[in-house]
Amino acid sequence: MFIDHLNKREKKLFYIVLVFLAIVFSNNFVVTPLKKEIGLVKQEKIKKEIEWKKNNQIIKQKKQIKEEFEKYMAFIKKKGSDEEDVASFLKEIESLAQKSKVSLINIKPQPVKKMEFYKKYTIEIKGEGHIEQFVKFIYYLQKSYQILKVEKIHLNVRNSFSTRVKGSLIITKILVM
Repeated sequence: MFIDHLNKREKKLFYIVLVFLAIVFSNNFVVTPLKKEIGLVKQEKIKKEIEWKKNNQIIKQKKQIKEEFEKYMAFIKKKGSDEEDVASFLKEIESLAQKSKVSLINIKPQPVKKMEFYKKYTIEIKGEGHIEQFVKFIYYLQKSYQILKVEKIHLNVRNSFSTRVKGSLIITKILVM
């Protein structure tokens, strides 16, 4: 072979170059990819540990979450007929209006919208009161346990010197079937 024709110094140099090339090759094609893979595995491990801690924390709070869910489910689960649910909805609105001292002038229940797995109840109301009373009323609606949503608000001042306003609101409530 061609190595046989080389002198002793050239053979040493040849083997040194061969070892150097083997080191470079193993570094580029074995060590560096392994380092990258180990880094990715470490990052994935850290992400999984964080996710595990979050999930573990949720599992520890399972009872509390379930109790909270059951508390709200009682208010969004359909209990009776549509008429009974609308009556309950109207009763809640009237009590909140009375609590905030807003005078209700007109209440118009809208037709129930049936969706895939829930029903949407809508009521349009017209009322009168001071602006502060309307703000309280809207606050009470938003904080109600029946999970009411004010879809639309329209307020008009009776005249430029009055602090009383007339307002109309569209309020919705969703019940799961």
